[in-house]
Amino acid sequence: MVVVLHPPTHPPPPMHKLLARVSTTHVKLTLYIESNRNLIMKFTAKHLEKLAKKAEKDSEKEQAKVKKALQQKNVECARVYAENAIRKKNEGLNWLRMASRVDAVASKVQTAVTMKGVTKNMASVTKALDKALGSMDLQKVSAVMDKFETQVQNLDVHTSVMEGSMSSATTLTTPQEQVDSLIHQIAEESGLEVMDQLSQLPAGASSLGGEASSKQDKEDQLSRRWYALLRMRVLTSALGPSVPEGRPLRRQCC
Repeated sequence: MVVVLHPPTHPPPPMHKLLARVSTTHVKLTLYIESNRNLIMKFTAKHLEKLAKKAEKDSEKEQAKVKKALQQKNVECARVYAENAIRKKNEGLNWLRMASRVDAVASKVQTAVTMKGVTKNMASVTKALDKALGSMDLQKVSAVMDKFETQVQNLDVHTSVMEGSMSSATTLTTPQEQVDSLIHQIAEESGLEVMDQLSQLPAGASSLGGEASSKQDKEDQLSRRWYALLRMRVLTSALGPSVPEGRPLRRQCC
């Protein structure tokens, strides 16, 4: 019996198409892994926060034991319970700090994933801009520039959201007046004087917020100037010698 092997009816795809498919699959797989890693870090931060709450409850229980031991005139047991309360309190603070750091790292990872997606979209916009410039079509150039500005605006929105999340996880965002009020309340309940200590504290988050807002305004102004210069440069290069000197550039209408 003779087996005849027929050649395939469809030729294999070119090598550059295969490489493009492999590259696209690799990018999607990388984004999927990083997204899952981000979720794992978020769950880890939640678990650390639960451990911090548990340590705080244990510290309160030890403080209750201290009060009971003092009522029974048992100073030695009160010292042991006080040491346990302080240790549990410090343990809870350490868990809380670690949860804040993990959450900040998760926010940075999410920012990186978003940046990769936006960078890919901007690369496609750049290719479309090259084609539009090659055809010397002002309508296509204007449409591509509008799409480019939309992508950059989306990137600014994602970046501002992620920066706000990271700043809330790593810096003090509670108003300084509320913090001082809480300290005064606890001091009055405990019979302590903290006015001298409060007067020596550095400025709160308000000054940091002012510096951050002024810096953001400067960056926005620079971005708007850069977009305007880029649009003018693209339109000028697209028109080139076809526009007589002395006549203003006019955008074509549909």
